[in-house]
Amino acid sequence: MNAADPKKTNELPDEMQFSSLADAISVASYVEQILAAENTLIVNRLSWLFLSQSFCISAFVLIEIAFAQQWESPNLRALRIAVPVLGIICCAVVGMATWAATFESTRLANQRARLVQYINEHSPAQIPNLGGKSEMRDHAWTQHAGSLPNRLLPAVLAAFWIIMLIL
Repeated sequence: MNAADPKKTNELPDEMQFSSLADAISVASYVEQILAAENTLIVNRLSWLFLSQSFCISAFVLIEIAFAQQWESPNLRALRIAVPVLGIICCAVVGMATWAATFESTRLANQRARLVQYINEHSPAQIPNLGGKSEMRDHAWTQHAGSLPNRLLPAVLAAFWIIMLIL
């Protein structure tokens, strides 16, 4: 099976040709390794997001305290805008990166689901199906609930910063 061939990427399990069940399991193992790497990238990117946001929120709170004590300074006024803008930029960059990784992760999960279906049909094993599409998953709600943090948190944090800019 050649991953670069677009026709073979979306093959149904009964169209896949393996010389043995061991070959199918080997391919499934490789797909699982790539999928694990993509998921690790998502987790790392979310960690970067939280780290950057914690610094930005801490700085913003200190700026707000300085304003509350009526320390007037052009630098403080500039930082009052610059910190939320930096927060928005971090959210946008990390959000795009996690959404891209989620897209690839979904494609890999669908390929894994096809392989699992093939393995289940050609062996006594009954491996749970965890595809990226609802119809390729034993429990569709787990895909949506499991990907909520990487789909929502960058947007929610960006909305927070937009509100802080407006107030």
